[in-house]
Amino acid sequence: MPAFRAGAVRTARSGEPEERARSRAGAARRSRAEAVRGRPRVRPGAAGSRRRPPGDRGSAAVEFIGFLPVLLLVGLAAIQLGLAAFAAQQAGTGARAAARTATLDDSRTTPEAAARTAMTDWVARRADTVQAPPCTPGASEVTATVDVSVPGLLPGTGFHVTRHATMRCPNDAHAPTDVPAGPSALPPSGGSPGPAALSRNPPDDSHEPHEPDKSHEPRVLPQESRP
Repeated sequence: MPAFRAGAVRTARSGEPEERARSRAGAARRSRAEAVRGRPRVRPGAAGSRRRPPGDRGSAAVEFIGFLPVLLLVGLAAIQLGLAAFAAQQAGTGARAAARTATLDDSRTTPEAAARTAMTDWVARRADTVQAPPCTPGASEVTATVDVSVPGLLPGTGFHVTRHATMRCPNDAHAPTDVPAGPSALPPSGGSPGPAALSRNPPDDSHEPHEPDKSHEPRVLPQESRP
């Protein structure tokens, strides 16, 4: 006696043919398997996680590549500003050193050499202009100027920074100079000194004899004659 499945027995009892019952059972199994395969797989310990759709897998890389030029420009701008600030600070240091040397009138060095020594080698090589006129008679202060060229990280973006420094000249720098001795300053033999010598050394009258002041002396009134 052949063995029958429970489903086949039930369908046979209901009056359906055995082959039709088997086909219905196979279709139901296939539909359940397809439904199971279509469900997203959930990893253990990752409850509620969803799989990214296949079309969104490369979108993050594309967005990063599109944003990369902006990041590069921001980084280059920050580096350029740092170079400009450093060059400006060094130019100010060189200008102060040049102005200080110009006021001291030191023969051992020049204002330009003092400015380039005070700056770093990288900035000193790019210092195009270093000006510091010396203190002249009648001048109360001196101004030094240092101009430095800053290279650009991108072609055609270089620029210049200029700094000035002003310092007061010493008091004897603008004092009148002495009149040199000449024929007009020296007295002739047996004569009086010349006008130049008199202008430099005015005669001192403190040792000359003065007449006594008689304004406070008592006055003697004449006596009247009596008859």
